[in-house]
Amino acid sequence: MAASLTAFPIIERRALLGSSERQRLPGAYGDLTAQRLTSILLQLQRGEVEHWAELVSHALKDDLLIHLYTTRITRVAQADYQIVPNEFGDQRLAREAATFIEECLGRITNWDQFVRNALHAIALGYSPNEIEWDRDGMSRTTYARAIHYINPNRFRYDDQWKLRLYDHGLRAISSGNMYGEVLYPPNWIVHQHNELAGDPCDAGLMRMSIWRWLFRRWADTFWIQNLEKYGAPFISAEVQPNTPEAVRQQIKAAIVDLGIDRAAVMEAGGKLTVTPPAMGTGTASQHELYMDFAARSLGSTWLGASDVSMPGENGSQAAVSGRISATTDPRMVTDGSNFCGTLHRTLFYWLIHFNRHKFDQLPPIPKMRMKTASDEQKTDVQDLAEQNAQDRASGNGAAATSGAPYEVRGGSASPGLEDALNPAPAPADPNAPPADPNAPPAPADPSAPAEVKKQETALNGAQVTSLVDVLKEVAIGGLPRESAAVLIQVAYNLDATTAEQLLGTIGTAAFTPTPEPAAAPPFGGGPPKQQADAPPPPPGDAPPAAASIPKDQSRTTQVRQTVTTPAQTSLTSSRSTGPLETVLRAKWDGRPR
Repeated sequence: MAASLTAFPIIERRALLGSSERQRLPGAYGDLTAQRLTSILLQLQRGEVEHWAELVSHALKDDLLIHLYTTRITRVAQADYQIVPNEFGDQRLAREAATFIEECLGRITNWDQFVRNALHAIALGYSPNEIEWDRDGMSRTTYARAIHYINPNRFRYDDQWKLRLYDHGLRAISSGNMYGEVLYPPNWIVHQHNELAGDPCDAGLMRMSIWRWLFRRWADTFWIQNLEKYGAPFISAEVQPNTPEAVRQQIKAAIVDLGIDRAAVMEAGGKLTVTPPAMGTGTASQHELYMDFAARSLGSTWLGASDVSMPGENGSQAAVSGRISATTDPRMVTDGSNFCGTLHRTLFYWLIHFNRHKFDQLPPIPKMRMKTASDEQKTDVQDLAEQNAQDRASGNGAAATSGAPYEVRGGSASPGLEDALNPAPAPADPNAPPADPNAPPAPADPSAPAEVKKQETALNGAQVTSLVDVLKEVAIGGLPRESAAVLIQVAYNLDATTAEQLLGTIGTAAFTPTPEPAAAPPFGGGPPKQQADAPPPPPGDAPPAAASIPKDQSRTTQVRQTVTTPAQTSLTSSRSTGPLETVLRAKWDGRPR
């Protein structure tokens, strides 16, 4: 019976934008210096993320960074996802919970935008999102109506590196805590991205990219200044030595004001000199070289060895795809896996918890899986193989494989290899008579049953070892030959002929066991010492000789030792006897077991 409905008080949103926060302007970072950046990073180490979040938002407006940022996020945001049941626990409840989560995700009005906003943690290190809960009274369902992204500069970390709502100190006053207001777990989805193991202050790709971005920005500024000064031709005027100062200043002002859309009239005797620019067209300055290096470095940080950071020598598509598959795609897979884990721990957990009355008991929390780039590669190869099989079945195999070898993203498929693994059926003989439907089936190939029988009767290594032990026991008299033959047939599924061939002459009068070699005398001569723990043999009885098993019937040369007593012969072995073997021994010697 389903559990009784537990009333869940919907908590109103706590991060609604106040009037003071709405009118507040972010800091200006247009003239960012190294000293100020160092100060911001020191604040970040203390958990004060206000200026760091604003700086990241400002830096991402860079044309290169926004390209890398969009590429990294879009590869995950555009991927298809699937809600799968948890593999642990009651599978019936797990399937019902997965279906319920799919229905709840369909109710979220801004799901696509939420995914992109949550993935902002890849750059910043964290992405806070507040859930707007609602309840459907008809179906008694508590669901998430929308998930709102909250500006990261409104938060800070406490002494345990837990994110809190700070609002630049206003929440610290209202909550009575110096770190701000504690985030109520059911209302928040805080996605965190840790590029490095450590504190959250070191998370996010911008933490590794910020200095390179600043230096590239300086190089860009210096390059523009250098271009303004040395990229345009230099114009100068020559005047007579006795030219008055007022006239000199007037000519200088005219030259400064002279541009590409201006013209000048010079009197006779005056002269204008135009000096070519120091930076000729097509030349590269040191600033340009460093900006290219910084662009490759940032591309490697965000995307790995991609075509942006390490372009191929010949620019081939195969080289680009190979680098993407080796370095870029695994990063996208990890990003999607981390995001799915966040949803599993936060949103999915609370959806199941608040609607547990719909199930017999609290079901296993479902999981989300995203179809990443690696899955697309596998699908491409599989689809291509299926298409080749269809072409051969339809008679178009020759046309499909007549051209040059084709390439597949993430790998290449060879037509020759495909045909060798899946050969096309031989064409039917047009002159052959039609088959009689009432004719008896053709006899099977006599060689095929033998091959199948050989495979079915083949023994593995453990079975061969245990079979050798049975033969040894027959050789030393621990098991009668007749009982061993029955044991081989029953335990190893062999026929009587094979069992007799395995036994050979073991256990018969024609079998002569090889005696054990005499022990070597001790150093210095004299009779060998007798073991203290072995009982002396009774008078008139000689110990039985060790059996010798031919090498072709045994995988090991180990001979088990026996201890002879007047009453019985006990076997010393590390292998315990099976039930069938125990019964056969009891029947042979008449002793109860």
